[in-house]
Amino acid sequence: MSSKKIHSVLLVSSDSTLIEPVRNAVHSVRGCRISVVGTGADCESQLDVLDPVLIVYHATEGDAGSAERLIGNPFFRNKPVATVVVRDRHDGEITATLLRSGVVDVLVRPLDLRRLVFLIESLTLRVRYTASSAAQSSQPAASGVRDPGWMHCGSPAVAGIAERLQRVAKTDATVLLTGETGSGKSRFAKLVHDESPRSHLPFLVVNCGALSPNLIESELFGHCRGAFSGADCDRIGKFEAAGQGTLFLDDVEALPLEVQGRLLRAIDERMFERVGSNRLQQIEARIVVASNKDLVAEVAADRFREDLYFRLNVVEFRVPPLRSRREDIPPLAAGFLERFAFQYGRPVPVLPPELFSLFETYDWPGNVRQLRNAMERVVTLSDVVVKQEDLPIELQGPAAAGLDVRRDRLQPVNGPAEAGHYEPVTVRHGSSLPAVEPRLAAAEEELSDSDLLDSSAHPWVKPLSALARARLRGEVRKIIEALNVTKNNRSLAARELGISRVALYKKLHKYGLMDLAGE
Repeated sequence: MSSKKIHSVLLVSSDSTLIEPVRNAVHSVRGCRISVVGTGADCESQLDVLDPVLIVYHATEGDAGSAERLIGNPFFRNKPVATVVVRDRHDGEITATLLRSGVVDVLVRPLDLRRLVFLIESLTLRVRYTASSAAQSSQPAASGVRDPGWMHCGSPAVAGIAERLQRVAKTDATVLLTGETGSGKSRFAKLVHDESPRSHLPFLVVNCGALSPNLIESELFGHCRGAFSGADCDRIGKFEAAGQGTLFLDDVEALPLEVQGRLLRAIDERMFERVGSNRLQQIEARIVVASNKDLVAEVAADRFREDLYFRLNVVEFRVPPLRSRREDIPPLAAGFLERFAFQYGRPVPVLPPELFSLFETYDWPGNVRQLRNAMERVVTLSDVVVKQEDLPIELQGPAAAGLDVRRDRLQPVNGPAEAGHYEPVTVRHGSSLPAVEPRLAAAEEELSDSDLLDSSAHPWVKPLSALARARLRGEVRKIIEALNVTKNNRSLAARELGISRVALYKKLHKYGLMDLAGE
């Protein structure tokens, strides 16, 4: 019987069009369930019974004060609970009041579901991590226990791959995984093993690209004493060591052509010989292979055997890069934060939502591996709340890094243009932009309201420094200028600014500029 505790997220709303998406968001977070009550009064009466770790409060028109009264409930004095308020429309004054009262964040409909999932992940992470750590410390460690949390992702692409891989795993079919370096191919290979009847047997990995050409055959098939210079004893290879388990050949395109021929024969006949031996041995292991190259192109260039490609390509899965499945970033980031905090014995840091826009506009050329390394850095440098300077420099923006980080290859901002590289449209400053100054003044007033946040009542947010305020005001000015240049066309303005349309939409919400943008 599972010993994991399920934590309650309490939604206060009677709007069915809001309940369903919030329910789906909560269900996507491991270790959380949702409880729904209709009114603030119901919520206050049920606090002790439901014992929520997070409250999502739907404040309808004229009902914002109920959220403030809720936070003043005696329950909160003994056990503060993070509270997120959802409003039907943006109002800067009410938002500032709610934040000063202790609300963590205020979301405006239509909901940005990725941001909501990220908030649920990050705001419940500490409680879930503490509970899981306590459970681990009270029970003996079990060998072979796997953590499938990495695949609890939001993108349909990854969910589809995981579902089909689980079906294929029940068979002995050879699986070919292709995709960019760091996109998670080795994780999917492990999923094939874990979901197969061989899960209790060895899972061995051979990185074909890291082996010397002279040693690859010996590494795969083993050798006999005296087979070559330096072979002073018998040695078993990975095919033999894997037994009836799973053998994962990563970077298979790096194998020399002569080794590819021997691998083809071994997989076809399910038999192999050690180097220097004439005795045939049976292959009992399941074969999973991966490549970060286009194998069809490698075959066309005579660098990979066509017959081996067709033999390996029994069931192929193409793992998409992280930049094309940005829904996966919040759960992956939260999972890595929890993992490294446990590994290093440190508290799990909270990644503020305002920093997450940096994640959404970055193209992640190193994919999941780069995200994992970034979160490891955050855990080692941060205390409780992650600051922008805790992130790797390339995530702090092109100005900080001196690089164009919007594409899948790092290059100097002012360096020579390469064919096929994206060149952002330069914002053309007109001689007069009459709408800029009044709108900038209104946005600055809203920023000033947010600068008045009381850090004692709102421990997740620190007052903005003068430099941060200047940077935000500069961003507002650039956005307004781009909207003027493009005659308030949101899509064209996003191109002018070199950001995605979704990122621009969030910034318009943030600065109270939604009425400026047309379609």
